[in-house]
Amino acid sequence: MATAAASSGSGPPKFAILITYVLLGCAISFLLGREPGRLPEDIALELAPSIIVIGIFLTHYSLWDCMAVGAAKQEFQKSWSGKIYREYNQLQIPEQVYLAQRVQSNQLEQLPVFLAGILSSAMLVNGLLAAIMGLAWTILRMRYAYVYRHSVGMQYDHVMSRLVQYTIPAYFLSNSMLVAATIHALRLLIN
Repeated sequence: MATAAASSGSGPPKFAILITYVLLGCAISFLLGREPGRLPEDIALELAPSIIVIGIFLTHYSLWDCMAVGAAKQEFQKSWSGKIYREYNQLQIPEQVYLAQRVQSNQLEQLPVFLAGILSSAMLVNGLLAAIMGLAWTILRMRYAYVYRHSVGMQYDHVMSRLVQYTIPAYFLSNSMLVAATIHALRLLIN
């Protein structure tokens, strides 16, 4: 019996994606991770590369993703001036503003899994590997944001086909780090 997602053509079933995350997490934990329960000799040194990556992403988010919303709104402020919220809220949002807001929202949606994944993976599994995977995730998310914000006037299908090349690999990176740390923690508890 096919799942609703598979039969509707909306993408691969969630269970298949979960199995892939688990396989990648196992590979990272068993092949590239330190012995479960053995903390790094220098925790600060182990976490430092991941903290740098987090700082890069959050600085980019603050300067480019958040400020892009304000910059996009600034172009239309004169037409919104003097309106109360109810009137302002009923106006059609200009495409530039909508896209900038979607980028900002999507970055926030992805942030918890990334932060939990990179920090737990750096601490429990392998600090350097977590930083490398986190940096790859950060670069993908930066490209995603740039491409999405610069999609004004493009057809929806074209925009989505451009974004998927950044979104899907980023999902696999963040979730693989998270699952690797989870598997590593389970291995510790089982032993």
